[in-house]
Amino acid sequence: MNRLTFNPRLKNRLAFILAFALSAAIGTYFRMIPLTTYAPGDYSEKATLLVIAQLRQHVEQNLSLAYPNLSTQQREVLATDQFNKLLHNERDNVRRSIDKLSQAFKQEGLTKRQYPYLLESDPFYYYGLTENILRSGSLSPQFKSGRFLNPLMLAPNGYWESLTLHPYIGVLIYKVLKIFNPNVNLMYAVSYCPVILALLALIPYFWICASWRIRPLFSLAGAIFLTCAPIFIRRSAFGWYDTDPYNILFPFLIIALVCHGLKLLTASLTDTPSSAPLTPQTKTHFLTLGFLTACLIFIYSFFWQGATLITGILLAAGILICGHSLLARRDFKKGALYAQFFGIIVCGTILLTSVAFGFSGFAEFIGESWKGFQNFLTPRLSIWPDLFISVGELEPSTWNDLAEMTGGPLFLCLSGFGFVYLGLNLRTAGEQKYPFFVLAVFALISLGLAMSAQRFLIFCLAALALGFPAGLQFVYDLVEKISPRLFKSSQPRRFVTLLALLILTATAFFPINLLRRSLKDFLTPIFNETWETSLIRLRDNTPDNSIVNTWWCPGHFIKAIAHRRVTFDGATINAPQSYWISNIFLSPDEKSALGMLRMLNGSGNQAADYLHNELKLPVSASVALLKIMAGLNS
Repeated sequence: MNRLTFNPRLKNRLAFILAFALSAAIGTYFRMIPLTTYAPGDYSEKATLLVIAQLRQHVEQNLSLAYPNLSTQQREVLATDQFNKLLHNERDNVRRSIDKLSQAFKQEGLTKRQYPYLLESDPFYYYGLTENILRSGSLSPQFKSGRFLNPLMLAPNGYWESLTLHPYIGVLIYKVLKIFNPNVNLMYAVSYCPVILALLALIPYFWICASWRIRPLFSLAGAIFLTCAPIFIRRSAFGWYDTDPYNILFPFLIIALVCHGLKLLTASLTDTPSSAPLTPQTKTHFLTLGFLTACLIFIYSFFWQGATLITGILLAAGILICGHSLLARRDFKKGALYAQFFGIIVCGTILLTSVAFGFSGFAEFIGESWKGFQNFLTPRLSIWPDLFISVGELEPSTWNDLAEMTGGPLFLCLSGFGFVYLGLNLRTAGEQKYPFFVLAVFALISLGLAMSAQRFLIFCLAALALGFPAGLQFVYDLVEKISPRLFKSSQPRRFVTLLALLILTATAFFPINLLRRSLKDFLTPIFNETWETSLIRLRDNTPDNSIVNTWWCPGHFIKAIAHRRVTFDGATINAPQSYWISNIFLSPDEKSALGMLRMLNGSGNQAADYLHNELKLPVSASVALLKIMAGLNS
């Protein structure tokens, strides 16, 4: 009887498809925790108060039995100390008790809301823009040079924001879900957006691993580490309707295209005599890949203002590759072709951006991107107080932060081994190592950014996740190489290599176990029914042109739910309005506060700008003069 045989290439593809399905299922399970464990906010608050009260009562009863002669004050101090220790040591059990009681409350009562709110403040900003597109058919009534006017920001004048396509992705998902459920809620629909983007990011990830001939099992382990990385879970869970997942998806897509183009070009140059030109088909193919890469970077810029960083990374990698080809290989023809490939990427990105925004808009876009990087990497004092320097994401990362948020020390170590493996132990030599040059530059720059500011940890994760499966492959190849020296018989050698394969693949359980214990601690929403009720009442009982003067924190909530203008918010915390609002709150009398409010709500900071820019008064003199002039008695 003939044995069934499979095409090795087909078998490998099926293995990668199964690896994708398994890692996608695991990642989706953890990202859906906010939905599967959801209980309405009032039930959750009641459950929390009840569990805490019962714990406190239990501690006090035990103290009364153990120390009946203590005074009331002594018992109170001791009870507080023991209660705090109990909460710290048993926080996982306390969390489970609260969740269990919340679900019990949910089943006993009639709930008005069956799905959670968005997880953070920034998602409400994009939710408001998505709702505006559905309501008016456009992101904004006014556009210019790659920007759109948001009339609800920096009241009363509005704010010109960088154009973003993220709300349109939310609209697309909403309309698709609406086909299956015509009554689907918008907030519920867009909450799926980060989960979908995280799944899409796995496709180019496995493509890259397959092109580097990494085993499907090791690629699976790397994908699980990637999709379960705490920083990635936190910023792509159900309800995190923000742009962070694009910083994983687009770098993978861009690197996959660049590596494919380099491999195609190198293979063609190897098969073609040095004096013969490339075939037109091959040249068109790799030039097309270069232009597609430029298109991807251009599209990426509509989701993250720092997308131009990728262009800089590819430019640096291209210089290294061309330099190696010219200096080490002394081959001008090959160097010129590599220069064409990277030149198309860089010039194509500039051309597309200039056509879309105009050359002045392109220069402004680059300037804003550079300014944004400076704010994150080296926040500095300015003439006006800048709240941006107080943002926690600006703090530099430690190696402990990097390990904790990306997957642990094991992940970092094996990623390091992976870079060594890709750099020194590829199955091919010479120019076939050029894809590694791209990854190495990407890893070094992203690591430097991540250590300078925590905001870039997720960007660095993309590079580390590509090194991790290569690190597993490196260790496995090392075991295969050493085992013949240790065992003369083939059977023990097979056992050792099989054991190494299983142990290395089992590393995927480390992030799963970590998430199982700690996920709920960093996926707690800050918006609740109380916020929603208050903001809806604000919307229904105030004129449409009202301005809400408050500190920046609830700004996105007010715009998205109450549809009212705000003085400043999380996207404009570096504006001078923060100075005036703080002075209003700290004002010694109501007349001074009301005078500054009248100035802000009438013209924003235009009076100070006029005194400083037109009349050339120092900012300090302008502020002092306006404080006198703005008073209601003046």
